Amino acid sequence: ARDLEQWLLRTFDGTRAGMRVEWSKGWAYTADAAWSDQDLIGRVVPDSLRAGGGPGWDEAVAVLDRYDPHRVFGNPFLDGLLK
Repeated sequence: ARDLEQWLLRTFDGTRAGMRVEWSKGWAYTADAAWSDQDLIGRVVPDSLRAGGGPGWDEAVAVLDRYDPHRVFGNPFLDGLLK
């Protein structure tokens, strides 16, 4: 799964086409588990959702910050994803 994910990210790097994660599927694979590649979680996924301009990732993060400033509904995974 990691090999396919890395190939997709290299192939669809935004030059001719972009790639965004499908939230219901496994992603951010390491050799040990899904949802474990911290670079993919903290940088690649947010950057892919910022691509194309317009409101999107950063606006969504700002709304979540506004409505849950004390992170009542947060967890370590979301903290890494939404930084």
